[in-house]
Amino acid sequence: MSTINNLSDNAQLVKAHLCTIVNRVTHQNMSELPAEGHLVKDLGMDSLEMLELVMECEKEFQVVIPDREWTSITRIQDLIHAISRQLPGRTLEHAA
Repeated sequence: MSTINNLSDNAQLVKAHLCTIVNRVTHQNMSELPAEGHLVKDLGMDSLEMLELVMECEKEFQVVIPDREWTSITRIQDLIHAISRQLPGRTLEHAA
């Protein structure tokens, strides 16, 4: 799988931080996240890890991902989009 390219500056920073969070939650050691990576199929995450991932992302980026939204997040790119669209006008340094 290719890595995520052509993202906004905030989305690129989100992606970099997200890799660390995914590694922590899944106990993996990935250097990059696959662009179209599926959180369950490709990373082997279960529902508890998904919830933990969302909670860690909300804490790390100081955003809120509503239940109805996070339950529809299936790919890494979906999660990056859900986070980065809440950061317009904010730099990631202020969000982290």
